[in-house]
Amino acid sequence: MYPFIKPLVDFFLISPFHKIWLVLIFWLFWPGLIFIVGIVGESRLIPIGQHQSQAFLPGDLSLGIMAVALLSLHANKLEKPNYWGYSPIWWLVVLITVSFIAYYARKNDVANYPYRSSISPTKITHDIVGYWLIPTLLIALGIPKLFSNFVHSTLFIDWTSWVTFIGAIAFYIACVIQDYVIGYTTEDVLARHPENWQPIWKR
Repeated sequence: MYPFIKPLVDFFLISPFHKIWLVLIFWLFWPGLIFIVGIVGESRLIPIGQHQSQAFLPGDLSLGIMAVALLSLHANKLEKPNYWGYSPIWWLVVLITVSFIAYYARKNDVANYPYRSSISPTKITHDIVGYWLIPTLLIALGIPKLFSNFVHSTLFIDWTSWVTFIGAIAFYIACVIQDYVIGYTTEDVLARHPENWQPIWKR
């Protein structure tokens, strides 16, 4: 994964403002992608605010901040290309592990959805990106740097990146807790992922 990480680190180091650009680019991908999927795949606008999960919005905005915070750790000390944290084997192990977790997370989640809602383009996109792709990225980037910081006693040298990362996680967890406390209704479920979806080209 070194050829993927190195250009991002180089871009990151050009200017302090580039970390903001990276967050914005990440947001264009996620949660931006699901709004595009909603328009094209379901002929509708994704709800914001009422009926929407707090974990999705604003919660998922924290994922971009987490990713860039981890990238800043690699920017502070880019390891050699043969570093185990950049190894395809490491990334494959994380990918397989997260795949099992994502499978059961989706299985438990869609148990509360009508069948056609559970296979809607937005629901599938949400689960692929939110349960699988982004967790794989965060874990594969984060664990090697955490291990390296502990081994080399550099945890406090990179403290601003870790504080940013932990703060973003705390914000996301707070959104999840708020969703749990408030709960959701059938109306909420159908607003997030409707049964009567149709691709835009069939309208």
